[in-house]
Amino acid sequence: MIQNIHVIPALVPLDVTTTGTEIFTDVFNMGKVVAFEFILQLGAITTDNTIIKVYEVADTTAAAGDAITFHYKKSAALGTDASTAWATSAALTLTAVTDNNKTVRIAVVPSELSSGHPYVYLGIDPGEAQTVGFYAVVAVSIPNYDQSIPPSIVT
Repeated sequence: MIQNIHVIPALVPLDVTTTGTEIFTDVFNMGKVVAFEFILQLGAITTDNTIIKVYEVADTTAAAGDAITFHYKKSAALGTDASTAWATSAALTLTAVTDNNKTVRIAVVPSELSSGHPYVYLGIDPGEAQTVGFYAVVAVSIPNYDQSIPPSIVT
């Protein structure tokens, strides 16, 4: 059994059609964790590329945040366990059709956040012409203190 990992639904599985509106996860308090990742599961992405950003904010609102550089690693498509090396970006482009059925690990290092901005959230921009886009996000963290029931980091 893997202990001391806090797993939180951050965005329920979502089918995005032509909206052109960026989708946001819940906001998470990085002051309560030593390590944190978003796990983004992709289904079909057609027609338009998807842009992924991580935002830091001073309060608990998923709006008007500042995009920050994050670490990411993409899996191969469904059916294999290969993945890319870790890389960094402030805006990750997931290519329509090419990145279908992949998983993306998005790591946020709490100590790399700006002073006075302890909260983060993930933004998924499906593009203006997206006709099909399936996304789901889980947040995984290691709390500051080992507890069988860790304190909430969702704000």
